[in-house]
Amino acid sequence: MKVFLDGRWLDGGQVKTPVYEPGFLCAQGLFETMRAYNNKVFRLDAHITRLLRSSGIIKINLNYSKEGLKDIINKALSLNNYFSAYVRLTVWQGEGRAHISVIAKEYKPYPREKYFSGFRVILSDIRQNEASILANIKSSSRLHFLLAEYEARERNADEAILLNTRGRIAEGTRTNIFLLKKTCILFIRIIIISSLSFTKTLISMVVYLWKRC
Repeated sequence: MKVFLDGRWLDGGQVKTPVYEPGFLCAQGLFETMRAYNNKVFRLDAHITRLLRSSGIIKINLNYSKEGLKDIINKALSLNNYFSAYVRLTVWQGEGRAHISVIAKEYKPYPREKYFSGFRVILSDIRQNEASILANIKSSSRLHFLLAEYEARERNADEAILLNTRGRIAEGTRTNIFLLKKTCILFIRIIIISSLSFTKTLISMVVYLWKRC
């Protein structure tokens, strides 16, 4: 497997990164996980746009353009030659500059029978703090999701859904949530509007149900 790290393409076993930097010590990092079909990443522009916007929010000095990141991701798919793939783009803050890695792995779906028998889901005891800045970005700080995933395993479930501090559905540990009502699919869309002033960053979030029939 070929991995991109800070401008170089390396074999997976050759990848090394410093352990004394903010990205490692304090989880000052971001990621995007993506699905590729027929060697093309689904909604690649949207993923990159979100990451670039979020990098400014948590002060990551990322010296890559949208087109540059897209080229790296597409090359990762080409070098690894996966028809159907899982792709992860990760950026984290180093000393004075940001690090970047891209990995691509063959996508392995759940067993076919699972899609007929269904998945068992629990409501986790762990809460997502909707007032936290981390709720609005794909942060490397994923401990609460990991603990909720452990909770699901301990309770013989496939997935855990986190509620927010007000008892409303927030998200799954690694899944998107859709509601099926008769012939309509309802899913949550989040719009984050941020404006930067000299004294603070103001972030407002609008959540609503989007209907597709």
